[in-house]
Amino acid sequence: PRDFTMAELMNIIRNKLSEAVLHNQAGQVYDAKTKGLIILVGGGRFVPKQSDKLKDVHETHKDEDGFLYLQYTEENMYG
Repeated sequence: PRDFTMAELMNIIRNKLSEAVLHNQAGQVYDAKTKGLIILVGGGRFVPKQSDKLKDVHETHKDEDGFLYLQYTEENMYG
């Protein structure tokens, strides 16, 4: 996994989100594959490039406890 690119990691996260049946507050079902996924690191201050290796992002943005904390957000791709 350390040699994964951020794009590969995003695909894994997107697939896991799509496997789950997700509902918004109005009770409508949506498909995570229709959303643009944005990964944030460094407390939400940085967006790594999709070509960045996970090991490099970890080394640069790991927390003082040694873990890399990721946040994600979704963006509508189709309207």
